[in-house]
Amino acid sequence: MIRSSQRRGRHKVFIGMAPGVGKTCRMLQEGYERLRDGSDVVIGLLETHGRRETARQAEGLEQVPRKRLRHRGVGLEELDVAAVLQRRPQLVLVDELAHSNAPGSERAKRWQDVEALLLSGLDVYSTLNIQHLESLNDRVAELTGVVVRERIPNRVLEQADQVVLVDVTPETLQERLLEGKVYAPGKVEQALAGYFQRANLIALRELSLREVADRVEEDAAATTPALRERVMVCLTTAPSAQRLLRRGARLAAALDAPLLVLTVLDSHRFLSGGGEPEGWSEPWREQRRTPEGSVPPIKGSPPPRSAHQRRTPKGGEPGPDPWRGADHGGACGSGAHSELSESGGSEHPERLPSDTSDRRSSGLANSRSLPEKSPRDIPWNHPWGEGPCMPSTSAD
Repeated sequence: MIRSSQRRGRHKVFIGMAPGVGKTCRMLQEGYERLRDGSDVVIGLLETHGRRETARQAEGLEQVPRKRLRHRGVGLEELDVAAVLQRRPQLVLVDELAHSNAPGSERAKRWQDVEALLLSGLDVYSTLNIQHLESLNDRVAELTGVVVRERIPNRVLEQADQVVLVDVTPETLQERLLEGKVYAPGKVEQALAGYFQRANLIALRELSLREVADRVEEDAAATTPALRERVMVCLTTAPSAQRLLRRGARLAAALDAPLLVLTVLDSHRFLSGGGEPEGWSEPWREQRRTPEGSVPPIKGSPPPRSAHQRRTPKGGEPGPDPWRGADHGGACGSGAHSELSESGGSEHPERLPSDTSDRRSSGLANSRSLPEKSPRDIPWNHPWGEGPCMPSTSAD
């Protein structure tokens, strides 16, 4: 294996759903832009497949002579790694990364040739179709009925410094086929009836989009973790809390997001005069007795909610604020959406008179009107009692 004390070269991969989407042309265009900007750029290996448009894109770029081999009396040409290293450009363009080299070559696969160039400090641009990824081999066979023989390990794509998706619609690619821009005219009908059927192209396009989207998401999470979505579930001692936690876990798994779970200790004493409320379940009683468990407990009252978060009854007027003041401990953390208890409760709770003198004395002068009932009179399953909260997502 070729090794160098220099820095490892940078690898940029142009990936697409199928042949003909324009990966090679895009690679040549960006290579020419680097040449125009003053970089030393050469073509290590280019496969035009007789496409005139591709050949025109290569004009003006130096091509390193290929290595000639003979196998069973047939002349073959491959990437000449030694010649490229002797020429030592800044950037090498190498087409068809998943290609298998001819028998007798120093390395079995072209991606291994590219690895040798990268280890020697040269930058490389290369092209790849999505069906050649090792992890997608079975999936592609199921979707298209075609077993792809030439494959590359996923780590080759994972270790690439950049991955660029070259995308067109299935209809555009089929038009290019009919115009003879992908295969020779004699192969077009066979291609359209086989691998290039619209259903196959839609599935391959989805695989390409997902692969690149997953990479972008991973890069964003590593560099700007604040952009990653998170799911928070606020729990109380209500019987429905366990179901709510399961729902939040499913949502977090679907979003590949961290799951945060909050509980409020001793909130039940504001509702039932200090005793355990009806419906208190054994698991949550044990949780309260063991605050060192996996779900962190939090004491205290949440900040007041904004006006758009408050529930509005069917009459059109704002209902009582589910966020209670300091004397009525809340259950939800800031930013979560309130959910009424499933056990029922009044849809239109009573409202206090306009006089706010009592509320001023208890520190509630600026809060919204509350019902004319003491906390001990409020049933456990009342809507503005201690109900659970909906899971919420955030991307701070």
